[in-house]
Amino acid sequence: MSLEVFQSYLQGIIDRDWDQVTATLAAGVHREGYDGPQDSTDGRDNYIQFLDRVMTPIEGFGYDVHRIASTENGKVGLIEVTSRYVENGEELGYRMAYVITVDDNDLIDNIEIYWKTPTKRLSVDTVYDRTAG
Repeated sequence: MSLEVFQSYLQGIIDRDWDQVTATLAAGVHREGYDGPQDSTDGRDNYIQFLDRVMTPIEGFGYDVHRIASTENGKVGLIEVTSRYVENGEELGYRMAYVITVDDNDLIDNIEIYWKTPTKRLSVDTVYDRTAG
């Protein structure tokens, strides 16, 4: 079941559907971002407020999904994406990986996000050639 939870979580982020994301999260979820303490949150409501504040205003936001996988017992998931956005009229992106765990109720209780590309944000075509299939 957890693979479906990971997929629902990701689709909610892509669609900016915070109700859908909320339905996948444990009340005490912890998010550890790649940019230090200011990029981390504790608690479902705080995380949803963080997502809304940070992601809603992003112009041209989207994810190219590379992989969604889970362990055999479904307790740990991996999501790899290219995050896309527009800055100064140019479409940019960077690769990210999410490592997610679920509790005994199949709700996400921990999210760790890793930045996979260099510190310089690259054009989307440099990060991921979408024509390659």
